[in-house]
Amino acid sequence: MFLKRLTFITAYPWLRLVAFLPFPILYAISSVIAIILFDVFKYRRAVIDENLETAFPKLDENEKRKIRRKFYFHFTDLFIESLKNGLMSNSTFKKRFQVKNVELVEQFAKENRGIVILAAHQGNWEWTGAIALYTKVPVYGIYQKINNPFFDRFIRKTRGKSGMHLVPTFKLREVLEENQRNQLFGMYGLASDQSPMIKKTKHWYTFFGREVPIHTGAEELARTYDMGIVYLSIRKERRGYYTASFETFQPQVEGSSNYSIMEAYMQKVELEIKEQPHTYLWTHRRFKHAKKSL
Repeated sequence: MFLKRLTFITAYPWLRLVAFLPFPILYAISSVIAIILFDVFKYRRAVIDENLETAFPKLDENEKRKIRRKFYFHFTDLFIESLKNGLMSNSTFKKRFQVKNVELVEQFAKENRGIVILAAHQGNWEWTGAIALYTKVPVYGIYQKINNPFFDRFIRKTRGKSGMHLVPTFKLREVLEENQRNQLFGMYGLASDQSPMIKKTKHWYTFFGREVPIHTGAEELARTYDMGIVYLSIRKERRGYYTASFETFQPQVEGSSNYSIMEAYMQKVELEIKEQPHTYLWTHRRFKHAKKSL
């Protein structure tokens, strides 16, 4: 515990110092870091190239290289922008992260139903806390708890400044059940596009022409607690500005077969990636358990 505290105490002043810098300076720093990652360290180059080759086999090498380079700049921007969590005013936050079609989730809440928000690791998911500034429906962001409790507390405090409640994955059902008992119907955001552990895999589906394991937890929650489902699309408009839009999702729980919800979700994610490929998180090995090419 002493080492974890020491690590936090050492890193915290630098994180705050960087975060207090104005955006133009931060983006200049981001550009330098991106060039170093791209040209010097070739950060996770093999993984990124493998993912792009799998997802876009018909693109020539020059086109894939352009996507990769734009991704590096977006990737470092994402890190820089995440440091700003908790330091922007609400008005600035709303200006930089606009949220559309909030009435979709509010309608479910009016019907006394919780809402599963399905999103992907695209655009800036780190800024989704801004959603709480657009609605009175409680917003819960589901995340993986950080091993260092000091950094974990720091993350919850900064990302929760806008009003979003951060809930670690292992506490999700506990929080959800308590809210249901208290007739508190909120929205629960889950990004379920990464590859699950094989031993926990229940279903496989085609993603960019490859049969891969997919997460099913979001659908299981929706079915267990009779929750509504909405998709959140996040697009990067320009550097430092995003538009998130809630979209009607089909199928809903009623009358749908098992795993059909997550299959439809993966289809949406694939379409979103094709529209803005450089804003997807290509550094994780999404196809590492792929069975075969189709």
